[in-house]
Amino acid sequence: AVTAIASDLGQVGAATAISHSRQGTGFRIAGSFERRASRLSFGLLSDYTSAAYSVLGVPDGKPPPRYTVQAFADMPVPRGGIGVNFIHRSLRGEPSETIAGAFGNFRISPEANLQLYARHAVIGESHTSFGAHLSLALGGRRSASASVDSSRGGTAGYVSYQDDPPPGPGDGFRATARLGESSGAEATYVRNLSSATLTAQASYARGDAGVRLSATGAVGWMGGRTFASRSLGESFATVRLAGFPGVHVYADNQPVGVTDKNGFIVIPGLHAFERNTIRIEQADLPLDVTLASEEVAVRPYARAGTIVAFAVHRERGALIRVRLEDGSDLPAGAQVQIEGSSRSFVAVSGGEVYVPDISGRVALRATWAGQSCRFVAIVPETEDPQPRLDGLVCARSSDYAAR
Repeated sequence: AVTAIASDLGQVGAATAISHSRQGTGFRIAGSFERRASRLSFGLLSDYTSAAYSVLGVPDGKPPPRYTVQAFADMPVPRGGIGVNFIHRSLRGEPSETIAGAFGNFRISPEANLQLYARHAVIGESHTSFGAHLSLALGGRRSASASVDSSRGGTAGYVSYQDDPPPGPGDGFRATARLGESSGAEATYVRNLSSATLTAQASYARGDAGVRLSATGAVGWMGGRTFASRSLGESFATVRLAGFPGVHVYADNQPVGVTDKNGFIVIPGLHAFERNTIRIEQADLPLDVTLASEEVAVRPYARAGTIVAFAVHRERGALIRVRLEDGSDLPAGAQVQIEGSSRSFVAVSGGEVYVPDISGRVALRATWAGQSCRFVAIVPETEDPQPRLDGLVCARSSDYAAR
């Protein structure tokens, strides 16, 4: 195959292929010309195939079309676009097929879009049809549409409303009514659970009614854990936040659920070999928890799972008020260090200093303006992520614990 740009006119292409099978040796040649422009686009594509040409997937004994000719043209108009298309196939042993159509697509408003079409087909018999389709965006996941199609067989209309289910747990609804000779109606309710998708359908057509209930899901094992989930799709991931239940999780900014009591969640329906951004809601974590990053990008393999790990660190600090031996507050600006550590923390007015990530008995040293003193803080065992310690005395020679 060869493709070339013909100056500013358009793109020219040519291709040839040869096959050899029990039918013999056959060939196919094709040519094309296309021009894509902002005002008018058009193209012509054609090919010729010999009777012995063999195509993979086509049963032996079914001869290919003798030749095919396709043409199209489209152009923008205010608030939309219009176009025409044509295809003719010359068949071997059967009548030729010809289909020609015209279409228009118009944006009526930011929420409404109208499509119109006319089609004439000659496939053994001649058929002409006309139609229109109106679609409405109702906000969120809700939409509605109405269409009508008229041909020699009669006129039919369709009306539908749908509220799509979210990517994560939640529900959705769809209702469709057909008007005309084959009138009928159908309604579908979908409920997404964390471990399955439940579907209820009811339909009425030609005087008969039907109801169908179904449940779909998946069971898997990953990282030493068995789990149940909605259908996994192309790829999936698991997120573990041990000890942090109820954390909202998002995939490409779409909510997919919350972590269970063990801090675990399965994220189905990821795109294989593409970038998928998994994010957790930092506001759902306790105040004493810090994250290296609230999102992780993964590129899973097809039909495979990925374990997503977030670097979660639980920091339990203490707000300490320190006085000197004469009863005055530790001066603002004094540097406070944990003995044996190079980290330092600054005292503010009132002798208060926040010391992060400490527990148990801790010896500290304060320095300011060429002076220094030492004190000992005993952090009690409590669920409070930031306990407050008062009554600590910083002495020049002796250790004092919190009183």
